[in-house]
Amino acid sequence: MKRKSGFTLVELLVVIGIIAVLISILLPALGKVRHQAQITKCAAQMRDIGNAVHMYANENKGFLPPPRNDTGQANYSYSSNYLWTLGFNPSASGFDDVRDQGALLGRLVKTKYLPNKITSWQCPNVKAITADYQSNYYFNPHIKRNSVSNTDQTWWRKIDGFGKYPGSMNYLKTSSGTTGVFNYPVFRKALMTDPIHDFTNSTHARGNFRAWNLLYADGSVRTYTTDAKATRATGNWSRLLDLSNAIQRASEIGDISWGNYGSWTNQNNWIPVDPQ
Repeated sequence: MKRKSGFTLVELLVVIGIIAVLISILLPALGKVRHQAQITKCAAQMRDIGNAVHMYANENKGFLPPPRNDTGQANYSYSSNYLWTLGFNPSASGFDDVRDQGALLGRLVKTKYLPNKITSWQCPNVKAITADYQSNYYFNPHIKRNSVSNTDQTWWRKIDGFGKYPGSMNYLKTSSGTTGVFNYPVFRKALMTDPIHDFTNSTHARGNFRAWNLLYADGSVRTYTTDAKATRATGNWSRLLDLSNAIQRASEIGDISWGNYGSWTNQNNWIPVDPQ
């Protein structure tokens, strides 16, 4: 009787072993490609927001979408209003008050410069984070101190001239509470970044790798990446502005010592006093 041809058990195990080895080699590479694709998708969404910002400014005398509760009053205090990235609750009934025009990203949605869908305001790489200030795109809080009202206010209200420095200025160094003409590190300010609630929970995190997309007032998007090990206590709000400025500074002049981040004392959070 003629014996039927086929695989032996040993041959089958060898083939399975080879396939397993190939999968173990390919999966990390595929994961890296998928991660990079999300960063690229995120950058594209931010460019769309940049276009919406310019259209809004063109039709509103050059003004940018304001932060929450800012109606242009002289004694307006920025305080924690910059955390309200939308100014409304999109998961409920939308804008609860017809008079509420939203804030920042929410203003663009309310006025229909951006569509009312989550991809308009949220990074596509968000994982289990749900709070809007942890997962939504983030208008960077660039703050100046008004010495008359002694309040912190929006530094640039208009898109024209955004991020430009008017020469030598007095600064409030928040780590010491003193004012003076300091050797402040001048770097280009970004209009918006990926969610920056903290370093550890960065949306574009993979192992030690961290990445942030930054949208600038001219509509360009830059991706800043680092593989440095850095930690920060989640919910440490006193360091949020420090991290925001550090990311922008690092993307421009690349001199951030992320390994020492845990010991920083607001070293990047210097506030100009009465800039003209």
